[in-house]
Amino acid sequence: MVQLDPMKTFDKNSARAQSAVDCVELRAAPSRRKHWVKSTQRLPTVFIVDDDPAIVKLVTKVVEAIGLKAQSWTSADEFLQAFKPTGPGCLVLDVRMPGKSGLQLQKELARGGITLPIIMMTGHADVRMAVEAMKAGAKEFLEKPFRVQELCDNIPAAIKLDEENWQLREQREDANRRFADFTQAEREVMEMVT
Repeated sequence: MVQLDPMKTFDKNSARAQSAVDCVELRAAPSRRKHWVKSTQRLPTVFIVDDDPAIVKLVTKVVEAIGLKAQSWTSADEFLQAFKPTGPGCLVLDVRMPGKSGLQLQKELARGGITLPIIMMTGHADVRMAVEAMKAGAKEFLEKPFRVQELCDNIPAAIKLDEENWQLREQREDANRRFADFTQAEREVMEMVT
């Protein structure tokens, strides 16, 4: 069982973030993990990109506590070099980081056709930034300090969306493979039917 205080808020301040880590049970909830593996045949991954180690540690502990796998990076460029999608997941992304910003990373992923659901978070939010992130496809925009419960609610929703996207891609690829195996006569019949 996850031991969280959903009303606590946590920001970049290491002492507050450390107390959040302390309130998260370190073992993943076994029943939740079984749900993810059963529904997708692979454990979804939450990719975390934030330059603040305390926030990365907090988000990682929350992700593991809800039964998911976490991978983290401290910069957008590190993430881009290492990212290899192998199944459903989501990206928890800080907006302001040294080098490439979270918004720039979001746009680069979209240009590359990567539809990974993104949960943006920032300690320096303004309305324009939030609107820009949401228009570019962010699933959620969390302002630091955030409540741990916000992550617990938004990460599974983002994972579910990506699971549906993976299933659709797999169905499309399967249909394309089957169509490629059709004989010329079967293709002609198919064209007449559609």
